[in-house]
Amino acid sequence: MDHSSVQPAPIDLPDHDWRIPVPSAGCEICAEAGEQRRRARQSGDLSAVTDHNITLRGHPHSRARTGH
Repeated sequence: MDHSSVQPAPIDLPDHDWRIPVPSAGCEICAEAGEQRRRARQSGDLSAVTDHNITLRGHPHSRARTGH
């Protein structure tokens, strides 16, 4: 019985943009998400900070700036 194993080839994952998203000036949605993120960071709720970063990163202003 052959017990040799073959490890699968590694996969390449795309680079992730780890920069902290910046709210777009003049946008109420961005301003609110930025303020909520600030309050979450102050209270130590890093899960909520991440949620607000995702909101900002996915907002149309962010995609236009970064080319996503």
